[in-house]
Amino acid sequence: MSRELRLFLFLVLWLGIVFAFTILFPPNYQTEDSKKTNLTQSVAQKKEEVYKFVSSRDYFTNNIESNNLKLSLSETGFENIHFFYDGKYYELARYNYFFKPLSLVFGSIAYSTNLIKNYIYFTKNGTSEIEVQGNRISVVREIRFVSNYVFDIVVKVRNKSKKPIIFDGFSIVFSGPLGPDTFDERFAYLYLRTGYIEKKTFNFVETLTTSIFSGTERSAVKDYEIISGVWMENRYTVFGIMPLEGECRAEFIALDTKHGINKVIALKTLTQIFESNSEKVYKFRVFIGPRKNEVLEFFGNGFKNLEDGGILKPIYDFLKFLIKVFYSLTGSWGIAVVLIAIAIKLLLEPLSIKSAISIKRLQIISPKIKEIQEKYKNDPKKMNAEIAELYRIYGANPASGCLPLLLQIPIFIA
Repeated sequence: MSRELRLFLFLVLWLGIVFAFTILFPPNYQTEDSKKTNLTQSVAQKKEEVYKFVSSRDYFTNNIESNNLKLSLSETGFENIHFFYDGKYYELARYNYFFKPLSLVFGSIAYSTNLIKNYIYFTKNGTSEIEVQGNRISVVREIRFVSNYVFDIVVKVRNKSKKPIIFDGFSIVFSGPLGPDTFDERFAYLYLRTGYIEKKTFNFVETLTTSIFSGTERSAVKDYEIISGVWMENRYTVFGIMPLEGECRAEFIALDTKHGINKVIALKTLTQIFESNSEKVYKFRVFIGPRKNEVLEFFGNGFKNLEDGGILKPIYDFLKFLIKVFYSLTGSWGIAVVLIAIAIKLLLEPLSIKSAISIKRLQIISPKIKEIQEKYKNDPKKMNAEIAELYRIYGANPASGCLPLLLQIPIFIA
């Protein structure tokens, strides 16, 4: 069997395993056909509220910061978000986003046909007053820093009218892309993933999944009873938001852009009745920071699962340790990558030598195998026995040529 044929058979086997895994363990999509139908019907039946701001729009920019975070607030939301890590300055989101990086809007992103018009406009002191169907509602927004990379958004909603009203709620919305490459449209939407955190288990479930077997979901809605927060990440940065007071459902939408698919996540408060002069307080905890376990573990709430390496965790942890050692010795990530590649090659070299020897032996006995196949072509059982005996005598193994490749694949993925 030639080397090219073995490689071809190996690739066919590998693709077969991937395909079988996808069939046996299909992605848990939110928008199945029935749910898509229900969502479409809900959109058609739902009448969007008309919001009128009592006070005029006041344009402003207000910068607030802690040791690791710098937030630029405007009348519509967060214009810029920056954080500091390991002596470096990261701009989380500024360019290419369809909406503000982080903002409050009335209603739902899943059911709204024009989200931008539903921005809640605030004055510089964080207050807003809106009229809905003749009823006045006041909204107060407060930002409170909690710890490194963590702050709270407190929203107080009051019914200022003299009769009860049905309040459709609001959404706290985060729109990609994530840094540090948001200044470059070619990389702005690469590796952008979104999902929700399950209650109690703190498992991270991805939504709007893209794979070679299915397209990207355009929208997804998760009920408040199963979620404890939502998240967005790329290879460098993590954004997470969890409701601390007030129940919310999770909503996700995907938007086509010139250079890729942007994703938007939101927590939508539930529709409820507000009695006259009653007030409801909503509190959200926001995490913004690097995709590093030492930071994610500090925040807790299962966020460390985003960098746990999955089923390849032992290999992942070993490679992570190794590359950090090389970086500490050289001070260059580029040289560290070269050194780790050389180290892996040296570790696998004994197997590669064994594989080369086995291939050479197979080449030597190849004529003898052909003779046996010709001699016993009418007796497959005898032919296989003679070939097996030939392999034993010469110490050859047809499978040994693929062994280094089989070991390199999990290392490469990790």
